[in-house]
Amino acid sequence: MRKHGLGILFIMIFTCFSFSGEKIWKKFEIELYSGISTINPADLNLWSDMNKKTDKFFNDDFFDYRASQNSNFSYTKITSENIPSIKTALLFGIRLKFTFNDHVGISLGIKRLSREYNREVSSAWAFPYAYGEYQYRIVYDPYILSIRGYVSSIGIHFQTPLKEQLSAGGFLEGGPLIGRCTLGYDYTEEWYSNEENLIDRSSNRYLEEIGKGTGFSLEGGLRISLSIGKFAPFFEGSYVYQKIKNLSGPGIEQTAFLERKWGGEWGVKQYTSSRDWGELSYEYPSNDWGGTVSKHRDFNLDLSGFQFRIGIAYRF
Repeated sequence: MRKHGLGILFIMIFTCFSFSGEKIWKKFEIELYSGISTINPADLNLWSDMNKKTDKFFNDDFFDYRASQNSNFSYTKITSENIPSIKTALLFGIRLKFTFNDHVGISLGIKRLSREYNREVSSAWAFPYAYGEYQYRIVYDPYILSIRGYVSSIGIHFQTPLKEQLSAGGFLEGGPLIGRCTLGYDYTEEWYSNEENLIDRSSNRYLEEIGKGTGFSLEGGLRISLSIGKFAPFFEGSYVYQKIKNLSGPGIEQTAFLERKWGGEWGVKQYTSSRDWGELSYEYPSNDWGGTVSKHRDFNLDLSGFQFRIGIAYRF
């Protein structure tokens, strides 16, 4: 219905201007832009928070506990790379705009929002002995965390001339959102000799989970543009609300002893563990419901945030 209604609208516009004798194509603009968005997909970033907490609890906290219980035990942390979280995303978009006059226009647009981490992350500890030291490393190669969003929008635009070629205005756009997120890692634990020779590699585990879903995007913003003949560079700042509440997709886990595949709806789980050196508690996203841990709450992929972009418009 939306496509048919929009088609009828453009036919009416074309007809009106045809009868008036005005060349309708001179009212069209095409715009290209790129920029950055501040986002906080908090439920997805729980994956990073979980790995940070478990690495600290089962390594640093455990080694500190052993050192407090045994005066002959000591260690040094050599390297610690930050596990990434998603805080920003890159934007690319295109609009086809029809201007009724110098003040009002409507548009059709497509926009892509993305951020992807797929790289090695590792930490290492050294344990001295009489003739040197051993090194213990945990390696994520790669560590996987990504989001993608595609928005097809309809918009209305307002602008007013300021002076000479400079103009300012605002806009409101909205439309369907298609989103995708991925999390995972390829995890190993490694021991190295004093000569940097690999002694042992264990705990190999590959995990990947994918979620896909649809939602709605609504954006409002301000714009400044400079007209230079048929071209008009512009800057836009806006806030966009866009969430996906129902995601589902496949998952896979591979270890030295098993391979599992599954598919399901995404949710947030909760885990608590107690050891001699403390307690560990965290939430994490997943679509794997084959174990004993049930869903703690619903999962939301929140891609809302402030957007800043620059672009150029071309008037036919």
